[in-house]
Amino acid sequence: MFSDREKFIMVMTAMVTSPTATKLPRDVRQTLLDYIKNKHCKSVTDAQWHEIAQDINETNKMLKDEMMKGAMKAAEGHGNDVADDPTLRKVEEIIQKNKDEINLDELAKKTKDLGYKKTLLGFKGWGKKKNDD
Repeated sequence: MFSDREKFIMVMTAMVTSPTATKLPRDVRQTLLDYIKNKHCKSVTDAQWHEIAQDINETNKMLKDEMMKGAMKAAEGHGNDVADDPTLRKVEEIIQKNKDEINLDELAKKTKDLGYKKTLLGFKGWGKKKNDD
């Protein structure tokens, strides 16, 4: 069974990723988190809550950034970066296999804060053959 801290990390992660929870105002989410913490994660202190929240935010930023870096390197075929990293080669293979299903406009909208919008929009012709225009 999860420890109180692990449960609370799971609850907080769900609260920031749940389509339902993210529609609630911040103070409602925070009050619900407090209720859940007091009922199911009693040993988690407010200081730990703050630390967990910071860690989740930093990890979320790292995840988005690394995901986009890996996807961009693979999509652009960054030579040795891709050749020297078997996991990045797999990313390149999967992106190429699924490129027609990747909505670049939607991806650019969701990632513009990471500085990849221009690069993403440059891939607009990704899946097209020369005569498809």
